Order: sequence, then structure tokens, then C-alpha cells
Amino acid sequence: MSSPLARAPWHSPMLRVFELIGRQVRALGVPHRARFTAASALPSYILGMGGNAADARAHQAHQPGTSRAASLGAVSAARAQLDPNEYAVTRRCSITMIGRSSSPASS
Repeated sequence: MSSPLARAPWHSPMLRVFELIGRQVRALGVPHRARFTAASALPSYILGMGGNAADARAHQAHQPGTSRAASLGAVSAARAQLDPNEYAVTRRCSITMIGRSSSPASS
């Protein structure tokens, strides 16, 4: 999915995504000086969450009957095993997700 999104910036689907999200950010009343930051951060968040959901679905496909929380917990546990020097942020987020996926509110 990332290859089509990373094409030449003037023909990129990300340009349209940025515009649509930017309009929503403006409609929410975000101050002008903060709009670029907000409109830039949100696509990363959205695509990241989409990737996490895809990972969870893939895990469920390989292990039918597992809950979403268990799937996310398994993906997070695997990511927590990554090299701590190369993936410090990813590992930290995964460790946080492990805690969330095991809490009753996430089931």
C-alpha cells in the first residue's frame, strides 16, 4: 500500500488524503498555524492503525477463534522482541499495546 502512496508528490494519492484531512482539521477549528502539523500527523496515525488492524486480521486468519485483543497482543508481543537499538520506538509502543490488549476494557 505504501508504494502507491509514495509516488511523485504532485500526483500522489497522499495529496488527496492530506487535502481531505486538512479540510476536516480546518472544520474542527484548529488554529491556522497548527493545521499543517495536525493534517500531517493524522494520515500517519490512520495508516498506522490500519496496519495494526491488518496485522490482527492476518493473525486471526492463521488462528481462527482468537479475539481481537488476543491478536493485537500477539502482534505486539512479537514486535516487542525486535532489536531494541533499531526499533526503540516500535518496541515501546508494542509494550504499551500489550498492556492495553490484556486489560478488560479492550476485549
